Amino acid sequence: MNLQSIMVHQTVHGYMHGHELLAASTELATCDADRLAQLSDLSGYPVAPSFQPYLTCYPLPSQKYYAFACTWFDDEAPRDGCVLTHTLLVPMDAWKNADVSAQQLSTFLRRPNRAGFDEFCRAIEVFENSESIRAGYRPEVQRIAGSYFLNGQPLVILTAEAELGRDILPAFLDLIWPALRARFSGCTYALQPRHIGSSQFDLQFAPAAALSKYSRVPECQIIRNAGELLSIEDSRVERLIELVNSEWFGEGKLASYFGRDLWDNLPPDPTALHRLVIFDDLVKRSEHTSSSSIAALDVLGGIFPSPTVAVDAKEQALKIAIQRAMSQPLASRLEYLASIALRCSKSSFGTLRKLRRDLVTEITRISIDAPESALEAMSRSKGRNAPLFSGIGRGIPSWNIHDHESLGEFGDQFPAQIESLLRYAPEVAPSHLMAMDRSNLGFERGIANVLSWYDRSRLYVRGLIGKSIVETELFSRNEALVGIAVEHAGVRQLDLVFSALLKDPHGVWHLEHGLEALVKRFPEESRESILGMGIQTDLAADLFVQSLQCTLDGLNLIESLGSIGHLGYSKVTAAFVRNLPDLDSESHQIEERSEAWLKLWLDGESAPSKHVLTSARILLRRFDNLDISLRLSAKKNYYFEFDDSFASLLGESILRSIVHAYLSSRMSQDDLISWLRNVLISKRVQSSEDLGLNKIIHNSYSSGVMLWRYIRLVGEETGASQRKFEPLCTWLFGMFKPTWDRQMTSEWKLILAYLQRTSRQVSRCEIDALNTALDNPNLPLVEIVAQTFARVYLTTAPKASRTFFEMMWASVLDPGLNLRKKLVFAFRNSNWPPASLAEIALDAEIADLVFREVQITDQQYFTVLTNEMKHNWADRPNLHKLLRILDQINR
Repeated sequence: MNLQSIMVHQTVHGYMHGHELLAASTELATCDADRLAQLSDLSGYPVAPSFQPYLTCYPLPSQKYYAFACTWFDDEAPRDGCVLTHTLLVPMDAWKNADVSAQQLSTFLRRPNRAGFDEFCRAIEVFENSESIRAGYRPEVQRIAGSYFLNGQPLVILTAEAELGRDILPAFLDLIWPALRARFSGCTYALQPRHIGSSQFDLQFAPAAALSKYSRVPECQIIRNAGELLSIEDSRVERLIELVNSEWFGEGKLASYFGRDLWDNLPPDPTALHRLVIFDDLVKRSEHTSSSSIAALDVLGGIFPSPTVAVDAKEQALKIAIQRAMSQPLASRLEYLASIALRCSKSSFGTLRKLRRDLVTEITRISIDAPESALEAMSRSKGRNAPLFSGIGRGIPSWNIHDHESLGEFGDQFPAQIESLLRYAPEVAPSHLMAMDRSNLGFERGIANVLSWYDRSRLYVRGLIGKSIVETELFSRNEALVGIAVEHAGVRQLDLVFSALLKDPHGVWHLEHGLEALVKRFPEESRESILGMGIQTDLAADLFVQSLQCTLDGLNLIESLGSIGHLGYSKVTAAFVRNLPDLDSESHQIEERSEAWLKLWLDGESAPSKHVLTSARILLRRFDNLDISLRLSAKKNYYFEFDDSFASLLGESILRSIVHAYLSSRMSQDDLISWLRNVLISKRVQSSEDLGLNKIIHNSYSSGVMLWRYIRLVGEETGASQRKFEPLCTWLFGMFKPTWDRQMTSEWKLILAYLQRTSRQVSRCEIDALNTALDNPNLPLVEIVAQTFARVYLTTAPKASRTFFEMMWASVLDPGLNLRKKLVFAFRNSNWPPASLAEIALDAEIADLVFREVQITDQQYFTVLTNEMKHNWADRPNLHKLLRILDQINR
């Protein structure tokens, strides 16, 4: 068996002209050298004329090495209290990954001889033994492990047996995970409290005579009777030790959640292990108690606060919690789903926040189907439960009249819950008014309910209710509602309030009264400018245009008003387009003006109103969609983006236009990138299922390189999701399979680099690309095979990596046996370089399997590979491992 070795440097410290460095096999940074000099000296004031050798371990400040040292009493020194310390410096990566055992490392420590230190001036070779590092159960470390993992506090163990610490400390180091191992510090003979900076050593063994030195250490951190280490029984500790011994090798019960990388992801907090046990208990209890599955989410988020760590475990825990919630009665199901949605909002579940939207949607669906259960769930809810109230609030507008009557009674009994409901869903108020207008109880009862809710609510909630009422014309039917509407109207709602006050169909308020109230609400607008709105509002512009008798004369008059200023002129021109009975009949009058008007409205200094955007939508139909992107500025963020419907309309038109212009070489790559960086187009690309290529691709776009480059630029500039890349890339592979060239390979490699940078999972694109390349060995696709084979194979064989969606609804990916056969077939039946086959097989960790299959299926080809390797690959060190494999196969 070939073992990997690690080069370990060493130092010797002792008395010369004071305690100093006597020998070293490497030069160290100043900060590292200072820490070694400090911690290699005697650990405190001596309490006896001599002492047994003791161990000290700690990380160096540079984090380049971990120090593992042994200190001996130096009876040959010219003064008392001197020591000799031999320190081994283990590379930090090897130490963290437990490539070398601390118990094995302790066998390399030896007492220096003052006669000469030459042997300590050379690095020593230590062989990795990670497979046996934790073999066997060590009961003597049980209480230490329990106290440390359960409480997370540094420990001081008083003992008269000097050998006890030297036996326990290495075993304990081999018990802990990488993040904790890298920062852990310990000493088996601490004559006084030892520190690294301001932090106390994690584990210290001290002689009983030195107890007075530890008077400031909390009693809970001191173990006085070392004999108890071998006699204490604690089921929790046994579970902790069992978890360590099994999970180090990925064989424990939690492996189904975390896989083999559990230990690599654990934070340096010692209690993380205990919390894993709690998490395991909660998962088991969740089979009978649904609340345990939600508590498990809290524990898991506390152990792994980073959103990018333990993502698979968090997905699986969420899956279990959702499954448990869906088995509950409807009212309880709503509460559980809302609790899960709250967890998805936390930073520790950042990559899974999209699930919160789906959970709220499910709450909405249930509340529509079962209003009584929704009311029951709200009655039991306390505090601010945004997912529950917002989800139910979205469903209430769909309730029938009887359910709205029940909602009114509910508001009388639970005013606090109604306030929370309106805070997250203020649209409930106008929908309740409209429903009660058709109810047997009548509109007046609905007004009474809404006014009651309004009076009991806080100021902020009142504003939300008022602004939601303004969005309807119901407020004009009641003086109190009009007062609420005027009080809470925003600047964007002024035209709606003005219009209602001007029409005043129910006569509940006078125009002057309403306008005076609005003037007070908006002091920056003078009373005179609002009363005599002129052409400063859409309403005034509409009235002005409607008063014109002759369309042609009106158009000339409008054009003469250009000097009044941008805002007024834009509103009047928009009103003209909007109120023109038949736009096509006057096309000859506005043909030359249409483009100037559109730019006027969209390039304005302030956001255009909905009336202006309506006119722009009308005018937009006169343009060739494939020409729009060449008329507008790619670097401008237009104000119309606040209007979703218009942004969607124009955004889709621009997107189709830029794709056409770029693929037909009418637009440069720099202009394309400028458009993709535009906020509007970026949003449209992200919402488009085909990245804007729908109905654009046809035979005239013969350049596959341009298409691949467009997809790559879209991903790099807009962050389009991997899900959207997959069908497009599969389709393009099929389209250009007969004409594939190296330029397309180069573009694909850049796309794959982007996909791998944004997702740690293998995408369907990579699988399709690999299959296409392996099925077409006569095409120049070997670079795709080299780039994707190992990554796809290691994911699909022998155990598939699944996404959250696949875990719940889809089957696992196809195992990798066929991939190995395809790989061999492709290289055997093409002129692809054999060295690539070797490199790919080595990267995929299947070189032995691949070349044994070649030997069985084609002995001649195997002989060619062997001969070429021996004669031509001597200068390829990365392939030397394969020479040994071939020799074994030949034997």
